[in-house]
This record gives sequence, C-alpha cells and structure tokens, in this order.
Amino acid sequence: MPKRIEPVTPYPADYNETAYGIAKEQKEKNIHPPIKNTDISSYDVIFVGTPAWWYTMAPPVMTFLDENNFEGKTIVPFITHGGGGGYTIDKDMAKLAKGAKVLKPIVISGRGGSNTDNDIKEWLKGLSF
Repeated sequence: MPKRIEPVTPYPADYNETAYGIAKEQKEKNIHPPIKNTDISSYDVIFVGTPAWWYTMAPPVMTFLDENNFEGKTIVPFITHGGGGGYTIDKDMAKLAKGAKVLKPIVISGRGGSNTDNDIKEWLKGLSF
C-alpha cells in the first residue's frame, strides 16, 4: 500500500510561495520539517519519490530518510524535475538513509515525454525484483 510523506504543516498551494519561499529557505537553512508518522518497519524495499527542489530532494523527504531506520533496506528513488536534472539526489539519499542500499533512480523531466511509460517499464524491469 503506497504511503505519502507529508509535512505536518502543508505547503501552500501557490507554486511560487512554496518553491521560491518556503522550500528555498528550508534548503538554505538545512531545515528538515516535521512529517506525519511514516512507519517503514514492515518494508524491505521502499520506493521514494521526490521533486528536485533547489538542487536536492524536497525537505520532507530528507526528514523521512533521516528519521527512519533503513538498515538492511533497499531504496528505489524516482525523481522529477523542471529542467535541472536529478543532480546527486540518489547519493544524498544514501547519506541520510544510513544502512540502506540505494538503487539507480529514474529521473523524469516535467510531465515526461512521449516515451515516459516505456522508460518507466524498462527501469522497473532493470530492478530485478
């Protein structure tokens, strides 16, 4: 069953207020905002998705990775971005999720392209689960 990583205080619906205000400040000040309880103890493989915000993952994702025990677990990252790329988000995830094996991510730009469905299928096949 999919679970969402949700901050205790929701981000504003306005993109500019979120992206250029709150998210930028959280990145600059290394703020990991509190999130709603996300228990991962019963999972061995965890798909973690994030948009690329200011060259890294969204701050609530940082909180999730930093506050949970990932020892012996596998993280499968998927990343979206508006044109800047996936940066080093998978490596940043590995630093926060101590003890986890972090697999190669799929990185999707914007809303994806005409081949996005096939790209995702090929990526999933390559995971060998």
